[in-house]
Amino acid sequence: MRQLVFVPLDKQLHLLYCFAICTGGSIAHPVVGIFAAIAVGLIKEWKDSGEPGNVWSWGDIAFDIAGTVLAAVAVFLLKS
Repeated sequence: MRQLVFVPLDKQLHLLYCFAICTGGSIAHPVVGIFAAIAVGLIKEWKDSGEPGNVWSWGDIAFDIAGTVLAAVAVFLLKS
């Protein structure tokens, strides 16, 4: 059977970690969770891009945002 979609492990981890950070930060306040997840994603990408052989990845940022949005929606649905 042919695999239709392949998402690299790195992108999966970006989504998962930002989901977890946003969910955890939302214990204090949902906006705190959103800002914390996006900030951590941007800082990590900035740090990684400064290392030899690495470049800034908008794909990683996209998966950070996707994980954050999914978590924000989940928190909203669970609180309502």
